[in-house]
Amino acid sequence: MVEDATNINLLGGLFLASMSVLLFCLPRRLAALPFFIIGAYMTFGQRIVVLDFNIYVLRIVILMGWLKVFLDRQNYAIQFNSLDKVILLWILAHSLIFIIREQTISALKYQLGFIFNTAGLYFLFRYFALDFEDYKDNLKWFAAIIIPLGFFFLIESITENNLFSVFGGVSEQAIIREGRLRCQGPFRHPILAGTFAATAVPLFFSMLWNRDNRGLSILAICSCLIVIITSASTGPLMAVAGGVMALCAWKLRRHMWAVRWGIGLGVLVLHLYMNAPAWYLFSRIGDLAGGGGWHRSELINKVIENFDIWWLAGTSFANTAEWFPYTVAIGSEESADFTNQFVEEGITGGLVTLSLFISILVVCYKYLGRALIRFEDQEDVSKYLWCLGAALFAHMISFFSVSYFDQISIYLYWMMAAIAGTIVYEDAPAGEVSNPAEVPL
Repeated sequence: MVEDATNINLLGGLFLASMSVLLFCLPRRLAALPFFIIGAYMTFGQRIVVLDFNIYVLRIVILMGWLKVFLDRQNYAIQFNSLDKVILLWILAHSLIFIIREQTISALKYQLGFIFNTAGLYFLFRYFALDFEDYKDNLKWFAAIIIPLGFFFLIESITENNLFSVFGGVSEQAIIREGRLRCQGPFRHPILAGTFAATAVPLFFSMLWNRDNRGLSILAICSCLIVIITSASTGPLMAVAGGVMALCAWKLRRHMWAVRWGIGLGVLVLHLYMNAPAWYLFSRIGDLAGGGGWHRSELINKVIENFDIWWLAGTSFANTAEWFPYTVAIGSEESADFTNQFVEEGITGGLVTLSLFISILVVCYKYLGRALIRFEDQEDVSKYLWCLGAALFAHMISFFSVSYFDQISIYLYWMMAAIAGTIVYEDAPAGEVSNPAEVPL
């Protein structure tokens, strides 16, 4: 198949038609479900090429989603808040700085796709989920959608054949690295498949406290664990471990300031007394668990050493090709392998884009903290909020081991939209709450 050619087969066409019909049939509060299904079961191989633009199944359904919004007679309004604004600023900085620096048609096309995917998904999810009950209903259906995925990964691990290759965009044969079989399913890389599952585990834990959803939650968690194990990647193991640690910190929620200071001081002590900088802990962990720990540590080192070439407006990927004795292809250029979302943000748009990306995470936790304070006396709501914070923490750990370049972003944007639209409440009146709770950060 030619890489720049339209590729929609019969199965892909039926899938697209089904998701489009489902999107229009579902009520607004459940309209995110087709996107959950696309993320878990459709590759980026099915696409239509128009004027050299790749219009994937996901992008077609995003268009359908906005058509649903415009046709919606209820006309719900999105109340812009600080998180919405900082996300919008990040999207603009990420794209404009890159386009102005590169000044190529390919850079313009790439960033237009980024804007369409990111803004299109995030603000659709903001419109679809307007209250806390919407979030809980979506989470329950998300768990049900994920359960069959574990079986597909088991089949791939046993047969060494990826069933999702029928859609294109992924290898037909499972990847084998250093003698280990690494399953990827519909995702572009095994580590992204494992990361998707690892960051979902804390969300499903929030359903365990509800007896009606306990069985569904256990099955979803088991499916996620299968995906994590069969992906055979260190990053997802670190992410799920971090998410579970955050869940276990529930009893310490009123003392998270002490936990944060303790972590910060611990890292400082390690940095002073280790033979190498503290970020080489990734290398040590990689030696124990297997994987590219040294590369992740050395990547941070190279970014610091080359601070002068990227801090202002990022730098071209080609300028990083000499950082390592090996490279990867990014478009028509050879580049260092950016297995770090924070690093990629800096390389793409300099300190401005990196700072805005970090600000998104800070504002997310700020809003979750406010909601926890307001609902401190409602343990059911508080536990959902805490698990949402733990899932975001798992994403933050993943950012140090992989950059998000496929459908995993669907679930990240949905979480952020949930925080911005369904979990944000005004601060409780002064004096009503003592020992305010915080979220894991």
